[in-house]
Amino acid sequence: MKVVGINLSPNERMISGVCLIEGLNVSTFSPRTNEQIMEIISRARPEVVAINVPSNLNENKDEMEEFEIRFTRIKNNIERYSEIIKTNNETVKSLLKVDESTDIFKKFNFRRMNIIRNQSEKDAILCALVALFYKEGKYQKLGDEKGGFIFIPLI
Repeated sequence: MKVVGINLSPNERMISGVCLIEGLNVSTFSPRTNEQIMEIISRARPEVVAINVPSNLNENKDEMEEFEIRFTRIKNNIERYSEIIKTNNETVKSLLKVDESTDIFKKFNFRRMNIIRNQSEKDAILCALVALFYKEGKYQKLGDEKGGFIFIPLI
C-alpha cells in the first residue's frame, strides 16, 4: 500500500513537505513548486493523499487565500492519480500524543529511507499517517458540507 502526506506551504517561495509511506518504508521530500510535488505524486501513484490544512492560516487572510488557490491547483492535479483528503496536523498531534520528542518511526515500526531535513517533512509524515489510517478504515470525519471535512485517525 502506498500513501502520501503533504504539508503544503501557502506559496512556492516556501518549502512544502511530502512523505511517501510504502509498506513500512518512509521517504520524505522538500519540494517548493507544484510541479515538483506533482512529479513525486505521479511517480509514486499513491492510493490516498492527505494534505494538511493548517488552522493558523485563519490569522492571515492573504496567506489563507494563497493557500486555497494553491490547494485547489494541487488537488485538481492529484485527483487524476489518487483519492485526496484534508487533515489538520495540530489535531492529529494531540490525538496521537505526538510531540517533537516522539519517535514516530519506533511508534509505528517504520523504516526511515532518508534523513528528515526540516519541520515541513516531519509534518508531512503525520499527514501520511492520516492517509494510512484512512486507507485502513480507521478514521473519523469532522466538519460539514459548508465548511468542508478533515480526517483524523481513530486511535
